[in-house]
Amino acid sequence: MPQPQGKSYRLEEKGRASVDEFENQDTRQNNSRQQNSSTEEPPSSQESASAASVQSGSPIPERCIIEVTGLPDGASEDLYENQDTCRNNSRQRNSSTEEPSSSQESASAASVQSESPIPEHCIIEVTGLPDGASEDLVTNYFENVRRSKGGPVSSVVMTPELRKCLVTFESPDDAERTINHSSHVLSGARLQVSLFVEEDESADEFGENEGEDQDLDEEDSITIIVSDIPSSTSEDAVTFYFENSRRSGGGDVSEIHYKDSGEAVITFSEVKDLQRLLEEPHKIDGQIITVIRQPPLKKVPLDPLRLHVQGLSVTTSKDCLSFYLEKFADVEVEEVYLGVKNNALAVFESEPEVTSYSRKHRSSCVLIEKLVSSLCQNLYTVNYTRGNITVLHILSISDFESLLHKVNKDKKGLEGKKPRLERVPVCSCILVTGLKRESSDHTIDLYFDNEKRSGGRDVSRVERIRKDQALDLVTNYFENAKRSKGGPVSSVVMTPELRKCLVTFESPDDAERTINHSSHVLSGEKLQVSLFVEEDESAVEFDENKGEDEDLDKEGGITIVASGILSSTSKDTVILYFENSRRSGGGDVFDVHYNDKGEAVITFSEVKDLQRLLEGPHKIDDRIITVVRQPPPKKVPLDPLRLHVQGISKTTTKDCLSFYLEKFAEVAVEEVYLGFKDNALAVFESEPDFESLLQKVNNDKKGLEGKKPRIERVPVCSCILVTGLKRESTDHTIDLYFDNEKRSGGRDVSRVERIRKDQALVHFEDHTSVQDVIARGQREAHKIDGVELEVMPYYPFLENAASKRMEVTFDPDIYKYIKVHHKSELQTLLEKYSVEAELSDGSILIISPADSKCDTSWEEGAESFKSFLFNFKKSEISVPSEIFDEVSKRWQLQCSSQGTANFLLSFDNHRGLAVILGKKTVVEQEEEKLKELMTEVKQDSELMKSVVEVVETNYSSSRLTLLEMSGLCNKLADEYRHLSINVDSVGEKLCFKGPRKNIQEVKLEVVTFISKIIERTTEQPTGIIDVLRQQHVSIFIQELFEKKSIQAVILLDQGRNSNEVQVVGVDAKNAKEAEAILQDSLKEKSIHLKPENTQVINSHEWKDFQLSMTSNFKVGIAVDASVSNVWISGITDDVDNCSDQVQKFLEKNTIFHNVVQVEEGTARFIATLWEKKLEAIKGELSNCYVDMRVTSDYTGIEVSGTAEGMAKTLQDVDA
Repeated sequence: MPQPQGKSYRLEEKGRASVDEFENQDTRQNNSRQQNSSTEEPPSSQESASAASVQSGSPIPERCIIEVTGLPDGASEDLYENQDTCRNNSRQRNSSTEEPSSSQESASAASVQSESPIPEHCIIEVTGLPDGASEDLVTNYFENVRRSKGGPVSSVVMTPELRKCLVTFESPDDAERTINHSSHVLSGARLQVSLFVEEDESADEFGENEGEDQDLDEEDSITIIVSDIPSSTSEDAVTFYFENSRRSGGGDVSEIHYKDSGEAVITFSEVKDLQRLLEEPHKIDGQIITVIRQPPLKKVPLDPLRLHVQGLSVTTSKDCLSFYLEKFADVEVEEVYLGVKNNALAVFESEPEVTSYSRKHRSSCVLIEKLVSSLCQNLYTVNYTRGNITVLHILSISDFESLLHKVNKDKKGLEGKKPRLERVPVCSCILVTGLKRESSDHTIDLYFDNEKRSGGRDVSRVERIRKDQALDLVTNYFENAKRSKGGPVSSVVMTPELRKCLVTFESPDDAERTINHSSHVLSGEKLQVSLFVEEDESAVEFDENKGEDEDLDKEGGITIVASGILSSTSKDTVILYFENSRRSGGGDVFDVHYNDKGEAVITFSEVKDLQRLLEGPHKIDDRIITVVRQPPPKKVPLDPLRLHVQGISKTTTKDCLSFYLEKFAEVAVEEVYLGFKDNALAVFESEPDFESLLQKVNNDKKGLEGKKPRIERVPVCSCILVTGLKRESTDHTIDLYFDNEKRSGGRDVSRVERIRKDQALVHFEDHTSVQDVIARGQREAHKIDGVELEVMPYYPFLENAASKRMEVTFDPDIYKYIKVHHKSELQTLLEKYSVEAELSDGSILIISPADSKCDTSWEEGAESFKSFLFNFKKSEISVPSEIFDEVSKRWQLQCSSQGTANFLLSFDNHRGLAVILGKKTVVEQEEEKLKELMTEVKQDSELMKSVVEVVETNYSSSRLTLLEMSGLCNKLADEYRHLSINVDSVGEKLCFKGPRKNIQEVKLEVVTFISKIIERTTEQPTGIIDVLRQQHVSIFIQELFEKKSIQAVILLDQGRNSNEVQVVGVDAKNAKEAEAILQDSLKEKSIHLKPENTQVINSHEWKDFQLSMTSNFKVGIAVDASVSNVWISGITDDVDNCSDQVQKFLEKNTIFHNVVQVEEGTARFIATLWEKKLEAIKGELSNCYVDMRVTSDYTGIEVSGTAEGMAKTLQDVDA
């Protein structure tokens, strides 16, 4: 059994935690090629969940996901506000635990640097390194001219916690070529490469020069805040103004962005006249604007008690994390606050002790980072910026650094994850909840700025943050094709603590365009965008045996552990690979089995080349696998007080066995533990003479109660049985608790074996831990997750309820089906019979009692539970490949029409099987149905071998039209599955395609139908023919036939005369009745026109009226050539209604003329004095188009208008 090298590992850590760990940077650069790169971190849990959510459910098209890093503050709630500080101090970080071999080496390294300074522009900064990137990997990449365009590298300084490094080339030309190279990809991660410029440390001495106006002009970058800018002013206008140094005093603008308040934040790369910029008035678009300089960010001291932990598992509990941190720290953890992003805040009871050291001409500067605001899902926050803020510049380093270093070096990790620790600054922000919606930010500001009311003071800002603000910002940006070249986004998974996210596009083309876009800027921050490639989880498995001394080569029975094997790789493939000594270095394989992690444990009876086996690279099914040697189990000493007694009678009591053993031994028996297999464990008060005792018992002929006892020494117990655990308590939590000597008395846990949900076996490397844990439990009860535990030594030969189990060979597919589709029934029976069931080693189902204190009656419940399980069945039916697809298709159609099924049937195309899962009776029924379906498909398959095509051309278009409209062809096609009938009435063709036998049967039925068809011809006026051509009229006639159950159609343009209408019926009766209905349904009517109507007929009003009538009625309206009649043709009822409408229209719109004779004097009198009266009459009758005027010879009055208007006008004139 493999034993983790926990103890030796801790000794190594203690040896490294020395003063010399903090060598100056110059020495570390020369020794950078010797750095230990084993501290790479696994991907964060959020990144892993994202990959699962994508992969489950609907599949995402390949290459649709991009990874975006460098998100702006508003989009990511930055963890690291002081990125400049991180960069300035990156070369001061302790990235290596290697020490120079001697002081001479150190001196030599120093002299090399002092005599040969690094040429300018030789150092590049590389960010975005892949997890697990080592110094060798980076060096090899940048020395590969073909891949990176680089060259010889003199040193690499790694900063793995920030996934970045500094690479120093021997030549500045190599550095320049590397920077100008278009793309750098390392282990699937896209790197960001830039020239490293070390800033002047004297200019960054924590505000020593702050307030000195004369020094401001020489600073590298000036940032100003501009307010009162008109809303209509564009960003370009603002940029152009401040780049005009003659007008504004500014210079080149490197960045500009707008705050929510509308203020512009402008950063200059160069300022021509700082005094002019800050003091003189400015005006843009006629508006006076205000310019103030943005003050530098203030430094915040680190919290002496709090630590931020990232990269946790979602199952990690507070206790689990506490035990883990206390494993490496000298003080206890007082409280743990779990975050919502797989992180936590740990609070220690006291500040870790300070370890002082001195370093000539060197000082350690405290790294200041931003408080992790992502721990809280805050809605309202108030930040304090003034107060007792101290910038530390010290000559010592706290024990936090030791803790960070130990955790970073820990290979075992925490519940399969690699935690990442970081110091946090003193909190200057509070969370305020319960505010009213109408409470303004200013009200909140004033309250917390009032020391008398709230105790607070100096509020810097009040911030209300919508939870979905960042998500919306990123989504909107990448869906904006103009700005990002992207497109529709299906999902965005944010990782704000790392300032990154995963964006999934609906189309891979959008993702590719986005990646190839030259620059992405969001809220003033430049983004790094790359294609997301999910990393192999096996690459971050913690290798506990790595580095094991190779001193076991001569031992027989070599055992290795192979990890990273694909789940689809068969055991035979693994055996064949490792028995191929030429490829693997292995030999004859004696045994292969898989452990709980899915790793293959392989034991050889012979190994051909051990060095090749253990060191050479291995690949199976194109997957790189890792091979480590499993060390032999440690030899355990024999227990000086305990003896295992076997073969005793079931009636033997403790006293009886004690008296029997004391008969031969010279010491008393202190305790006897009876087992369940006619055995017992005897504990003596002091060490007896075991050799003499064994000989005496062996020579005893009398025996014990008719039995011959057999006794044997037992090894010292190195395992305890823990009972009473919570179900949610993880194995890792148990491991950490019993590995914490301060809490449990134990240490060096080798493994935890969960035998039931409330019980576990804890194995120790050192057997003395068992007695220490037991003794500690006698003084104070052991507790995990708030529950008291029962702890006792565990001897596997003393079977009890904890070890009672029933192993049943059971098909794992059936059990998985039961768990999914009969979950409720399964859970009910487990509770009823008080048992637990767990599938182990593929096809072994372990049934055990749920209560650790149960008696032997639990077996009855287990047998009943077994009966329930064996009521289910899996049936595999072979389906021939030639009919496999058709059988699958028909079965799915059949199941979809039947609704929910109480079984599961799946088709395995690879093996050519149909697999049915369910209860036995149901499965047997479905077997019969499937076999019937297969027989049917086989018959159809044989039938399809005789498929032919037959075309008939001896039928008229009218008969084929009626055949097509009758629906007979569709009916026959449904009845004969493999037959198709195509009717071409225009080309007068009838086509049959299908099996010859089916065509013969169908053709007979079609011919019979056509032979009964009768055609009748009737003549109709041209107006009627035109109306029948209208689609809605022909549909109306057809609906009349259907209402009368008449099977007939009417056809036009089928005879010699264009006025002929052909009535086609399925028989003589139907044809005759159809003709009668047609005659009764149609009508033509004429309206005689007067000469006065001619003007109306030619008007636009008439055309609009005519169009309205033909649209609303099933009629046609036509005027004959002589304009003497209006003909209305169509459906009888519509013709009558339309005729009335036409007559009314003509009466209303026809203009008549008349002259009323009067005497000349009267006419002149009317023309002179009654002019206004005539106009009044015309106005009253304007709707009748009335017009009146005196004739030119004054002999009468001309009157015109409609009939109604004329009648009214003449009455007025006569009056």
